[in-house]
Amino acid sequence: MGEKPRSNRIPAVHADEWRSWAMPSIDDDGQVVNAEKKAQKPADESCESVEDVDIDELPQGGLSAEEFEAIVREAELEGFAKGREEGFKSGHDDGYEAGQHKGALEMRQQLVAEQQKFQALAEALMAPIDTQDEKLEGLLLATITRLARAVVNRELAQQPVDILPVVREAIGALPAGDAHINVHLNPSDLEAVEQYCREQNLSWQFQSDSAMTAGGVKVSTRDSHVDYSMEKRLDEVIARYLSQQDVDESTSDEQLLSEMAHNELPEPEPEPEPEPEPEPEPEPTTQTSANADEAPAREPHDAQPRPDYSPEPGNSPELNKSPELKENPEPNETSEQEKETNLQAHEPKP
Repeated sequence: MGEKPRSNRIPAVHADEWRSWAMPSIDDDGQVVNAEKKAQKPADESCESVEDVDIDELPQGGLSAEEFEAIVREAELEGFAKGREEGFKSGHDDGYEAGQHKGALEMRQQLVAEQQKFQALAEALMAPIDTQDEKLEGLLLATITRLARAVVNRELAQQPVDILPVVREAIGALPAGDAHINVHLNPSDLEAVEQYCREQNLSWQFQSDSAMTAGGVKVSTRDSHVDYSMEKRLDEVIARYLSQQDVDESTSDEQLLSEMAHNELPEPEPEPEPEPEPEPEPEPTTQTSANADEAPAREPHDAQPRPDYSPEPGNSPELNKSPELKENPEPNETSEQEKETNLQAHEPKP
């Protein structure tokens, strides 16, 4: 069967008989504009140029199926390649943006995790320091407490305090009207308090307790008990010191320590100074030689040495027995110079 000629193809034999056809102009209302109205338009708008164009001779009989398939295949490959390129580009952009967002999110999560690790590490490093400060504070307080007890015990052993004011203060802390008072004391303090009770005619009962520290006292009745032991009083002073340190930080340690020393370690009463020996009164010149010999013994050690002189004989029989008096048996033989020297020796020193 021969191929049926297609209506949309121009045979090669009729290729020289074609002419151009201009599409008619249509106005806004959809009407065809005639030649007169079209001629009224400017020449530059209606001018058209016609040129002769050489067209290659078309193949006889049109395209075969193989050629058409080749053209379609080529077009498909070209479209596929173009689509692949565009898809790759679009996918690359989308993938890059998605990857960047995902990377930023992962990096943020990683940074948060690392920050938490560093924070936990810092807290782990700081926690022992805080705990160590608390333990060091407690250890320092315990050391100071033991040191204070040792110092108090040493001072009490070397300089015992007067226990009577402590006992009176402990008795005064009892409720009024309490009877049958029992006083517990260290054996070293018991004798002084018993003597005080005998002098004051007090009916206190005493019990010696060697376990108590010297300087402390415990008073008990049927209904009351007062603990004025050194350990108890020292604990109260330390507790008061700590509470005052927390409330008033402006108070200096020197003031608190002085208060502690004033409350816990009362200064011992000073021993009475020995009375100075009275200076010898001036004696008359007729003093016996025995009194003259006793005078230098009553004078201070820094007295000036006296010159030797012969003692004046007296009426005492004992003076007559001394060898010196035997050499000078007559009292009238004493010279005036010796009398003046004896008088100067017994004059009171300024």
